[in-house]
Amino acid sequence: MENEEEKSGIDLDLDALAPKQIQINYKGALIKINPLTLEQFGKLYDVAADMKDIRDDRTKLKAVMIEVEALIKDVIPELKEEKLNQIQLTALINLLSELSTPEDKALAELKKRGIELKKGDGADSDPKDLTS
Repeated sequence: MENEEEKSGIDLDLDALAPKQIQINYKGALIKINPLTLEQFGKLYDVAADMKDIRDDRTKLKAVMIEVEALIKDVIPELKEEKLNQIQLTALINLLSELSTPEDKALAELKKRGIELKKGDGADSDPKDLTS
């Protein structure tokens, strides 16, 4: 039996590969976060790598938190004037990392093309490990 894509003649379902939009609540307001641009994803990947490398170095921590704050303000313009604390910034980075993780529908679409990703491959992964 043919599946829906075979019936409709679809060769590639870009909708299945599109990341979802998410919402956050800040000071009682719902803020929509659009999927990351390629440039933002690259910055997120760099920040995630820097966060793993901090250890107990306060100077590095301060520098990384400045990077995190800049990335958040780029991705979520509504927060440009806000002073978020370290916990809020870290939670937002974790959320953005989840956004960069392919959903089951996207994984199935990629698998049809011979591309194998593991659930969880995202900003904290080595890009060389993303394709088989």
